[in-house]
Amino acid sequence: MGRLRTTPGFHEKQRNQHRAFFSSIHRATVTDTASASTKGTVSAEIEGTDFQLTNMLAPLMSLSIPPQGRNTDGTVNKDDDNGAKAAWGRYIPQVGDVLLVGFDTNGEPYALGYHALYYQALDVKDKEAEARGGIGWGVESGVKLEPGDWDFMSRRGSRLMLTDKVHLSSGPHSFILDQSTGTATLGTTLSITQYGEASKESQGAVQRFLLPTDTSETAIYGIFGSIAQESTNVIKRGSLVTPGGIEMARTSMGEVIDELTYLPMVPVITYPALNTIVGTGTRIFRSVKDPLGATELFTEVVDDLGNYGVSATLSTGFQWNTPLATWTVLNAITDWTSSAEFKVTTLSASLSAAQVSLGTGASEFLIKGTTFIPALSTTLTNSALQCTSLAAACASPPLSALASGFTALALEFTALSLQLTSFLSTVTKTA
Repeated sequence: MGRLRTTPGFHEKQRNQHRAFFSSIHRATVTDTASASTKGTVSAEIEGTDFQLTNMLAPLMSLSIPPQGRNTDGTVNKDDDNGAKAAWGRYIPQVGDVLLVGFDTNGEPYALGYHALYYQALDVKDKEAEARGGIGWGVESGVKLEPGDWDFMSRRGSRLMLTDKVHLSSGPHSFILDQSTGTATLGTTLSITQYGEASKESQGAVQRFLLPTDTSETAIYGIFGSIAQESTNVIKRGSLVTPGGIEMARTSMGEVIDELTYLPMVPVITYPALNTIVGTGTRIFRSVKDPLGATELFTEVVDDLGNYGVSATLSTGFQWNTPLATWTVLNAITDWTSSAEFKVTTLSASLSAAQVSLGTGASEFLIKGTTFIPALSTTLTNSALQCTSLAAACASPPLSALASGFTALALEFTALSLQLTSFLSTVTKTA
């Protein structure tokens, strides 16, 4: 009897099938990427043949999944989340990519890396796109790589360049770290910084969620017909019952938006109490809300005409403490209404005005002291002289009592005039 024949195993069949490709590296063109993003595998055709390689693992820069840690008794620690420690660098191939393929002793193909049929092909494409600034590849795009530099570009327009600068970009948006100038430059139409529990800072084009069901923000147009521009910082605290947090304070500059109507804020419409802030738009806005975020306690507004207004209808204190400062206020009309008391405490006060009045009646005026007091002193002196003359004229016995009265009155007028003259000598006179 002869020896029993055995059916060739999988690896033997594979070795026999791939034997012609052993001991060499082959270029293969990717033909199918249907499972590239889910399984990491591709199909490829070896260059110069019709031989197809299927379900071949695409090349990886790296893929690290550390084993789970072990307990002190040597058993596997099932609570150790080794997936959280994973690290990787991967690229999802496209149809037409060129791979370098080799085979192991079992005939198993391995994609060892990437290659290019013609590296300078993108120089041609860059030159063809010169009129629009190139495609980002070479000289026409202003890109010059030196030994040791890195350059990564995705099919969908995102890029990372590591040269003497770090250049991170996606479409028209870019972030550049320049070590030579020590600057970090962000170029974008809208910059959003979300920080803390629920706070948000927005700079650039205005966008808002118009409805609670919206999944994306809508651009808000300003009074000039273009998308409004803002620099807005909204500080919120987190809340378990209020989605999005509770607003505590807000600062906004640019074309300020009314957060109720999502239209450019017109001060006299949004805040009727500030009825002298008559501009058609708001350029600076600040507000403070109550602990529940429901009531605005403080509002500060500057409109597009430069008018300035402050509203704090519930506040009980408003104070400037500048003990060493000199205040200079220049304005056309001052209208000051105090509902309870108006008090001025000072070492010296002067008021220069053509007319000063108290109350609302025309007769309720203030006299000008430096004019009134000398005139009154002169009148009293004259009255004293007239009383002295009348006393002399009343020498007859029936009129002697009246003469005594005139004499006493003259002495009183003279004493009062002297007192007024003495007072005037201590007063700083202002014309």
